[in-house]
Amino acid sequence: MFLSFASERLEVDLRNASRDPLIDFTSPIAGSPDRVEVTRDGLLIRQGRDKKGVTKRDTGFKFLLSGSGGFEVSLDLKKVKLEEPSSGWGQGLIFSLWLDDPEQSVLQVCLLALPGSGVSIRAEKIGRNVKIPMRKNVNIDFDSGKFVISRTGTLASFSVANRTKETKVFEAECGSRDIQSISVWCTRQDQGNTPAEYLLRSLAVKADGFYSYQKTAYWFTWWHGMSLTFLAVFVVAVFLKLRADRIANS
Repeated sequence: MFLSFASERLEVDLRNASRDPLIDFTSPIAGSPDRVEVTRDGLLIRQGRDKKGVTKRDTGFKFLLSGSGGFEVSLDLKKVKLEEPSSGWGQGLIFSLWLDDPEQSVLQVCLLALPGSGVSIRAEKIGRNVKIPMRKNVNIDFDSGKFVISRTGTLASFSVANRTKETKVFEAECGSRDIQSISVWCTRQDQGNTPAEYLLRSLAVKADGFYSYQKTAYWFTWWHGMSLTFLAVFVVAVFLKLRADRIANS
């Protein structure tokens, strides 16, 4: 089934992360030193040091609608605490936008702490089949603001806005294929983790169109009935959210 909502802007209030129909939230694994708390200001994610015997799992969420055409996606967040890991590749927060193209392109803005190198912002275009990955690290004094990934035509732009200004990190050609998914992950390494704390306030997604796709079934079972019922509820929830956003912005 193809569901289209043309020229719309959707905003996810992350104080409602556990019950918002537009996102799939992944909480810390049982026994993890990580904690998640809904506060009056947003979704607060606290990560602790390594805990012996606990399997690593990142905490975060995935946006459940795809998008087409030009877009602007922004994550409003606050860095409460982020320390250099004692070992490993690094730790931090990764804001990703996946494109539905043969290159499996991924557009990212990351807040990273690297061993011995402090904290920096990294913007990148990567992907399993991308022949020439592009990456740029910048030292921006970031504690609160927005990460922004946008596309006009076939040109993607990566920006960071803090309290005083917005900085364009770089631009890259990315084609015009649809947004396959959007995700935000607070990472954990297998070892070497140090305390980190992030406040996630909202995710705003603006695109020429939004859709959800489900393959046509050639037989009907009770499972398909349940799936269609869930899809119907999902569609109604999206419609009501769009309507509420229009009223709020009018």
